[in-house]
Amino acid sequence: MYKKQFGVAIDWAKPKNLIEKIYWLQLFSDTTLWTKCADKYRVRQFVKDKGCSEILNELYGDWNNAKDIDWDSLPNSFVLKTNNSCGQIILVKDKSQINKAQAVKDLNQWLNFKYGYRDAQFHYTKIKPCIIAEKLFENEANP
Repeated sequence: MYKKQFGVAIDWAKPKNLIEKIYWLQLFSDTTLWTKCADKYRVRQFVKDKGCSEILNELYGDWNNAKDIDWDSLPNSFVLKTNNSCGQIILVKDKSQINKAQAVKDLNQWLNFKYGYRDAQFHYTKIKPCIIAEKLFENEANP
């Protein structure tokens, strides 16, 4: 993958640039903390343990299956996302406008996607997937 992207192979014996070193670390070091910090749900406990709970976004709920989401308990606006990926989010500005069936389908599909294998980010493969709902922050200049 590295060679395809950058046109040269990684020198595994002597990685030179930052990307080579990150790839080397992913394969030859303990990435337990990487996994904990990449997990959007479980990182919350890590942040609390470090005494920084005040910086956490408000959490409205977590589920192992999108069919279990209690839509009535959620506020009018929120974000739904899986904890084990990047970019798989549903921004809900008005709960009355959401297509719940499509959201459930998308979220459950994302839960089953083996994120981390495609891009050799193996620390993501060790995350137990779940869905979380958090407070939606909007840019006041561009609501």
